[in-house]
Amino acid sequence: MAPPRNLDAPSRLHGVPQALDRAGAPPPVVAEGQAGVAGGEAAMRELLLRAPDLTAVIAYNDLMAIGAMRAARAAGR
Repeated sequence: MAPPRNLDAPSRLHGVPQALDRAGAPPPVVAEGQAGVAGGEAAMRELLLRAPDLTAVIAYNDLMAIGAMRAARAAGR
C-alpha cells in the first residue's frame, strides 16, 4: 500500500476487501510499503513471512509489482 499522503490509498485499501468478500474469497493479508520497487520488495518479503501459502498479490502500482515479483522470485516462488 502506498504512503498515507496518497489520496487514493484509503479507497483502494477499503475496496479490495469488499471485492474479495463479494467474490467469496478470504480477506486479504495487507503489507504496507513505499510506492516503489524497494517498497514492493519489502512488502512481499513481509507477506511471504506472514502468509507463506499466499497465491495472489495485488500491488498498489507497477513499480511495487516489479518489486513484489523480484522478492517472490528470490524466495523461489
